[in-house]
Amino acid sequence: MKSVMPFRLTILFLFPLLALAACADWVPLKPGAEGVRVATADQVKHCRHVGRTIVSVADAVAGIKRKPQTVAAELERLARNHAPKLGGDTIVPEGPVENGERSYKVYRCRGEK
Repeated sequence: MKSVMPFRLTILFLFPLLALAACADWVPLKPGAEGVRVATADQVKHCRHVGRTIVSVADAVAGIKRKPQTVAAELERLARNHAPKLGGDTIVPEGPVENGERSYKVYRCRGEK
């Protein structure tokens, strides 16, 4: 007769790891992106639009949905990381997070009048 104990032990130890992974913060802010700010459309009226970026992260790990605020924070950091590559220093979200994806408009505000 087979023992189900190893299976139960695997589940017992694996589930907390998966739960932790679902909450984990995976996206670091890169050098150069620290100065990129997040603004609203009203706050960038006098800025120069330099581009757009669409960023995405996993919104579920092993079938476990990640916290929406964690996903949103990672998307924001990805967009901030990408803004300097476009010559931007400010990002504006274009809409809500959908399936772990969000688009941002990128602006250059410093030095613009």
